Amino acid sequence: MKKLFLLLSFSFFLSIFSFSQEYGWVDLSENIPTQGASLLTDIFFIDENEGWVTTSSLLEIYHTTNGGLTFEIQTVQMPAHQIQMLDKNRGYAGGQSGTVFYTNNGGKNWNLINGFLPSTIRGLTFPAESDTGFICGDSGWVGKIDSTHIFDMEKLVIANLYAISFPTKDEGWVCGGAVIRHYTNIQWVADQNYPFEGYNAMYMVNPTHGYAAGDGGMIIHTSDGNNWTKQKYEPPTINDIYFTDETHGWAVTIHYINYTTDGGSNWMLDSIPSLGNGDLVSVFFLNESLGFVSGYKKDEALNSSPAFFKYMEISGVAEGQKNTLSFEVYPNPAKSVISLQFAAFSRQSSVFEVYDLNGRKLLEKQIPAGAENIEIDVSHLKNGVYFCRLLTEKYSATQKLIIQK
Repeated sequence: MKKLFLLLSFSFFLSIFSFSQEYGWVDLSENIPTQGASLLTDIFFIDENEGWVTTSSLLEIYHTTNGGLTFEIQTVQMPAHQIQMLDKNRGYAGGQSGTVFYTNNGGKNWNLINGFLPSTIRGLTFPAESDTGFICGDSGWVGKIDSTHIFDMEKLVIANLYAISFPTKDEGWVCGGAVIRHYTNIQWVADQNYPFEGYNAMYMVNPTHGYAAGDGGMIIHTSDGNNWTKQKYEPPTINDIYFTDETHGWAVTIHYINYTTDGGSNWMLDSIPSLGNGDLVSVFFLNESLGFVSGYKKDEALNSSPAFFKYMEISGVAEGQKNTLSFEVYPNPAKSVISLQFAAFSRQSSVFEVYDLNGRKLLEKQIPAGAENIEIDVSHLKNGVYFCRLLTEKYSATQKLIIQK
């Protein structure tokens, strides 16, 4: 399980005005120092400044000490799909051809440890305060790792295993395809009761409370470590999921970021990053106010490039002005024309966009500065669910739109 870290937050007052913190997603993709990487696969930060990002495209790992503003290139012998650091010096990266690398100097040197998993590694996790980790990969393989070797390898199922989560050193879960397995009493067992679906992601907050997600936008939840119930089933497919506690979590789909603040009872759209036809594949949060997602972008010419976004404090603004981009779309459901209304004190030009569930942009309209009410023709849209986004130079906000004729 990826370790959690807490950051102190504070507020301050100046004479008459009360200031609050504004948070949002910032695109740091151009800070990745390579032209060759087309997919960023995993993220791990030990604090708000120092972190590592892996790519399956090159023999490189990207290391930052300033929160993603700049990166240095660290080299490995095979592309790495997964990474976890135990502290600022010790860490593991695993990936192609079943290889696992270990560092004891923050990644200045990544050394191949003895042994290979028989297939590409898709999941890697270390329980808190443990020097023994667990890995999973293609063709149903699982195993254990330490700084010297891979051991206790076992082929559990035929399906590829994509995610593994151990909240303690004695108990963990793995998923992939239509399979969830449970590690308890030093063995893997098939004691889980869950909806039939394909699962790509898993996060266990503790031995009883966890989440799995995957095909068709399915998210399931367990509160006893054995029985799983459906929370959400809405396309598109979910690639990764992460929780900082039992209530706050994020899920990345092939195009969107969703979040929950009530343990998954309600999932809300957080953002639609500018990916073109690209995908989001990984999410990592240090706390409720600081997190990262990664994947790849693809332009109209189908050229791929890294995608890396950071959720952070983007400004301190006077109270009463923090929701500058709060907007309403009505009627909703709509038939042919919608009205867009946003705060009158918005003094910047904006762009209004509509996307389908596959991330394709279907409509774009420029909104002049100071506008209050705009009517937009959506008669060409078929019945269904869409997402609309309002953007300025620094901010964005998103709403769900239903077309029902």
